[in-house]
Amino acid sequence: EPVLFVAAPSPIYLRARSYDEYKGWGWETSETSLVSFKWTPEQRAEAEAQELRELEIVVTSLSPLSAGEPIWLGGYPVAVSTGYLLEVPQHSRYRIELERSRLASSIELESLPLDLQQSIQRLQELTSASDKPLTEAEIKSILPGDLAIVSWAHGDEDILEIVLERRAPIPPDALSIRSAKSHAGDTPYYATVLVSAATEGHLLTAGMNYPGWILDRYLQLPEDMPTRVVGLAQELTDNADTPYEKAIAIRDYLRTLEYTLEIEAPPDGADGVDYFLFELERGYCQYFASAMTVLLRASGVPSRMVVGYGPGETIVVSQPGRGIHTTYPGELFDLTMPDTAIQHRLSEKPGHSLFMIRNSHAWCEVFFPGYGWIPFEPTPSYAVVTRGGPPSLPQEYAEGYVGDFPSHTENRDTVLSEAEDVDTLPGETEDIASLPTVREDVDTGMSWPFWLLGLSIPFTGVGVVACLLWRRLLGNTNEPQVAYARMGYLAALSRLGPRQTHTPYEYGRTLQIIFPETSLAIGRIVDTYVQVCYGSPYASEEDRALIGTLWPQVRSTLLNHILHSRLLNKLQ
Repeated sequence: EPVLFVAAPSPIYLRARSYDEYKGWGWETSETSLVSFKWTPEQRAEAEAQELRELEIVVTSLSPLSAGEPIWLGGYPVAVSTGYLLEVPQHSRYRIELERSRLASSIELESLPLDLQQSIQRLQELTSASDKPLTEAEIKSILPGDLAIVSWAHGDEDILEIVLERRAPIPPDALSIRSAKSHAGDTPYYATVLVSAATEGHLLTAGMNYPGWILDRYLQLPEDMPTRVVGLAQELTDNADTPYEKAIAIRDYLRTLEYTLEIEAPPDGADGVDYFLFELERGYCQYFASAMTVLLRASGVPSRMVVGYGPGETIVVSQPGRGIHTTYPGELFDLTMPDTAIQHRLSEKPGHSLFMIRNSHAWCEVFFPGYGWIPFEPTPSYAVVTRGGPPSLPQEYAEGYVGDFPSHTENRDTVLSEAEDVDTLPGETEDIASLPTVREDVDTGMSWPFWLLGLSIPFTGVGVVACLLWRRLLGNTNEPQVAYARMGYLAALSRLGPRQTHTPYEYGRTLQIIFPETSLAIGRIVDTYVQVCYGSPYASEEDRALIGTLWPQVRSTLLNHILHSRLLNKLQ
């Protein structure tokens, strides 16, 4: 089902939240705070991220937003029609002990960011080379420029301790953009955002002069990170000279792996990325994004995992009456959305397109000095992000898509999780090592055209085929798996088959919207199918009897739709 409609001049990634701490079992965000930030001309001039361009977008969320929930935006917000706050990491603080006999920090030197390690080593050299205590001026001259001294602790003669705090970057390191107040559903909000226009040439020459706030948190990896993950990172980037080339090498390797929702959860105690790379070698977007982020960090390139929504699908717009009439790719169904604000935006901005957002997504962002956070797309089912321009759309979205037929699911040991379903809005900690997904083994062996059933049967062979088709597609059944598979086969004959990424619930909701007269029957078939495949392996007698009653209703609806659509095609 649609979640958002976005009017924009080009496709755009919409961030819900970024994550900075990889735990092996999943991702967490370190301590954060909410701040208000408004751009000024002076801040634009001194911003750490350059080559930014402004985009005007209109976002309509079909669900209401409560205060504190993410506002779906991409890039850095410049102006938003609704109140918002930026969620940013808490300032990093460090306590450094300064004594004549030793120089230490409150934590191990190796765990400090590289710039602070180098400063402490320099202070150690000065302490060892002189009998005089260090002065405040000497200490300040050696510390990184973006570390402010919060407090001093003086002894009789020496400075015993200093507490340092990292200054915030401009613009702030926004992990998410939070609504400051409630926002009604179906009501658009307008925004001007800054997105990167950096080209491949820019990123190739960006260098490695990373600011301290990046080194503080975006190279973190667990102490028990499996060595073979680090080894793979080194192997993939061995011939890469720049961070950008490393990112491309890792991205291109991951895009050779298989995208699927048919995966088993990692064993207890296993590292999720290690399991994905060396055991499964296939997965969905959270696995691809997590793997790219971890491999980059193991290669010394700052990066983070991001969840939100991808660019979505371009939809054709006409304007009968007061509403917007949208035709979905693949001619699935129409939706009238009474949203005159988007109509006005599209009429005022001829270059704007309307994008429909349905599926949550995860991707990787890489930091480049001078250019900020740059998105990379390691998931093979999504298009590669183009540099210096908008991301292109996947080919199946551009031309319409008829998915594979669903069929019987043999895996009864996994738990249902709509990992990329639109109802699971990303926002809090995502546990990649415990995100089992729906297994939908696809059997495309039976794709006979329906018109064979209409033939007379002068020959025995044709009669046998018709009999088999009836039993395979149209016969009565009280088995949930069979009913669900037949529903998918029949729907696909009129271009209503599921996408490869559809979960049973998502596909069921699509059919319910198209065929509201049998919505309850479709919903119950899907519910029972999911229960049997991912819960109890056997349907109760009550459920079996209900399926036997519901399937003929759904079958009749689908047959009528097939005959009606074919008749219209012939008349046209």
